[in-house]
Amino acid sequence: MSSLNDFENIDGVLTKYCGSGGNVVIPKGITSIGKKAFIGCQKLKSIVIPEGVLFIEEKAFAGCQYMSSIVIPEGVISIGENAFSGCRYLTSIVLPNSVTHIGNSAFRRCKGLADECGMIIIRNVMYGYFGTDTNVVVPTGVTSIDDEAFFACRNLTGIVFPESVISIGNRAFSGCRILESIKI
Repeated sequence: MSSLNDFENIDGVLTKYCGSGGNVVIPKGITSIGKKAFIGCQKLKSIVIPEGVLFIEEKAFAGCQYMSSIVIPEGVISIGENAFSGCRYLTSIVLPNSVTHIGNSAFRRCKGLADECGMIIIRNVMYGYFGTDTNVVVPTGVTSIDDEAFFACRNLTGIVFPESVISIGNRAFSGCRILESIKI
């Protein structure tokens, strides 16, 4: 269990986690989880964020690859870019309706969040593909393809997008060396 000494904060912004990891409960009184506050914390397994937190800033949990679950309480309104990027074993995340902004690449390389088809789709945004199919059909209802969503899919030869897709992020197909066709 975490103690108050495990956290550095300035005026309610958690700026750095200094604990040993495990199952962490952020103390009450925090209003924002600051930029890179938990970055690269390899021993972090799960995190509970208290009510009153409004923002999860850029790269707050990036590289916490062994974190498996996180509960984000009602009231959080924004999740920054790359907030959970590289949390490859993250299998459970609860996003409340209060979240109105999710930054680019927020769930990049979060392989554990992929569905049975290998796709990470959260709130109609496709964040990544970890499947083995050479031809992929993105499901109807997906509205956006995030930055680097198909990054380094070396066996991917074709993709079909539904009419619902209105934006495709930067470097979405970077490293797809044998990609032959994209149907939009």
